[in-house]
Amino acid sequence: MEKLITCKIRILCIYDRSCQIEKKFFTIGIPREVYAIIQVIQAAFMLSHNIRKNTTLLLVFQEEGFMIKYIGKELHFLGPDARSIGLLLMKALTKRNLLERRNIYQSTPGIWIEKVNMDELLERISKDYEIIIADEKLDVQLTGFQSEKRIMLLLNNTKSPLEIQKEHSWKIGAKNQPNHSRAFLTILKFYSIFDNLKQEKENEIK
Repeated sequence: MEKLITCKIRILCIYDRSCQIEKKFFTIGIPREVYAIIQVIQAAFMLSHNIRKNTTLLLVFQEEGFMIKYIGKELHFLGPDARSIGLLLMKALTKRNLLERRNIYQSTPGIWIEKVNMDELLERISKDYEIIIADEKLDVQLTGFQSEKRIMLLLNNTKSPLEIQKEHSWKIGAKNQPNHSRAFLTILKFYSIFDNLKQEKENEIK
């Protein structure tokens, strides 16, 4: 069993398509679909007074064939509030059209936008990572979880990659959670379990 202390986490959140974000949203009110993505980013990275450096978040927009990648150890300007997160997300989304000329662009430090092929991405993930799948039929609990160096938390907001689900048995429950906040709550639950296991491992070493 590998040490949890050195574990690298990737979170893959799958959407059908991206959303439009306007600066006025942060004054008059943020639409639910935009706020749901902001919550995912908050849950993935925000600690009390720090950012999770071992986490990478992939927001994949399948129909448009691109993703936004957040690399925790490279993030410089990401604040904990919805406005800060939303403005950086908006800036990244404005670079979508640039992908016609190049495969990848840096939006701000630690935030990248790039073309993605879902089949290739999922194949690469299945080889390189131990995968935990959010299952809407299970209560919010993590079953079959062990410590590994590279863990991918797979949040299937829309279309479910069945070939991966058949091959991997680790699951975290996402039952009876509202659709717009299911990914957010699942990430929080995952880190609650993960952080406890990490602490237990550190105590054993001491």
